[in-house]
Amino acid sequence: MNKVFSLSCLGWCFALEAQQELVIPEPTIPSPAVAVLAETPADQATTELMLTLEQQVRQVADKYADALSCGEHEIIGTLPWTTSTEGEGAMLSWLVLWAADLGCYGGSGSYAYHLTLVEKNVGGLFVNAKGSSPVIRIKGMPSAKAPVSGIEKISDDQIKIFGMDYGPDDARCCPSRPVAVILQRDKQGNWQQSVF
Repeated sequence: MNKVFSLSCLGWCFALEAQQELVIPEPTIPSPAVAVLAETPADQATTELMLTLEQQVRQVADKYADALSCGEHEIIGTLPWTTSTEGEGAMLSWLVLWAADLGCYGGSGSYAYHLTLVEKNVGGLFVNAKGSSPVIRIKGMPSAKAPVSGIEKISDDQIKIFGMDYGPDDARCCPSRPVAVILQRDKQGNWQQSVF
């Protein structure tokens, strides 16, 4: 009798366990391997150096703009201009686009865009005054009332300026028409709108 009871209990116990819901985890499918190309230490050092140099270029251009203008000024963007690094005395240069009231004329029409050439040699960073505003002239740049948002190098003597201009129905606060102007540099370093 004990054996029968034990067997029936054993069957009943298994029946109870079988009624419990078993949770089976979803099978996991490993994601396909993605090759990641890590920067070499030399690439990382070059990237860090260029970032540091660009920050220093912006500081030099900022001080130059501060010395030549009144009120607020803004550094719009920087472009690596000359990138040859051969030789001990090799020079790197950057073209910097900025906006300010150059010459402290005052009034709403005096705030305009300017270009500055910042160079680096073994002695450090400096502004090439002969290749920069106000010595060089710039014609065809969008009005400072229509904000410029960026700058792009096309060739050694051409740049493209991106910005916004006013559409026919725009309020004075809100230009909505995207524009791009190509400026060409002449032998004297002056910039003017390229005509196609």
